Amino acid sequence: MGFLGLFTPKWRHRDAKVRLAAVQRLQAHDDGILVKVALGDSDPAVRMAAAARIVSESTLRRLLAASDARVVAMARERLSGVAARLVKEASSLSQCADLLAGISEQSSLAEIVLVGRDRAVRSAALDRLLSLEAPSQSALATIAIQDGDGALWPRALPRIERRADLKDVARKAKRDDVRAGALARLA
Repeated sequence: MGFLGLFTPKWRHRDAKVRLAAVQRLQAHDDGILVKVALGDSDPAVRMAAAARIVSESTLRRLLAASDARVVAMARERLSGVAARLVKEASSLSQCADLLAGISEQSSLAEIVLVGRDRAVRSAALDRLLSLEAPSQSALATIAIQDGDGALWPRALPRIERRADLKDVARKAKRDDVRAGALARLA
């Protein structure tokens, strides 16, 4: 604790509000401290604030062993974002298949489907999205609307069940065949 607490770092202070403010002032290069706080602080808000400030993939992986389920969820979400960025930039499926398998956030998968560099990566991301228990209807509609090369909409459109999303596809799709398919499903 130091002499009367004078030399104690603020992130180790007795008061959770002081620790929270200290964590919010820490920089990304302080990830050693951020991990200690995220894994061991007594206050859940301080743990979450520390987890939210971590940017390193390897450090985020360490948080997956946390006892706080919210910290683990935060780490998974952040890792999903990192993986999605790497997968979008991959030039072949073999480069990123393991990363893609770890992504379960539907918005990240939909983004990969739409803007991935490699067609096989985009197709595998759609497979991953469709394999989820309840794929996002709005994500599937967005894929059908924005599929410029026409390779993936035939797999997304049949899975859209909400009438409002089908109407959006019928109105907004870039391709005539997608609009016709949505109108046929509406009829």
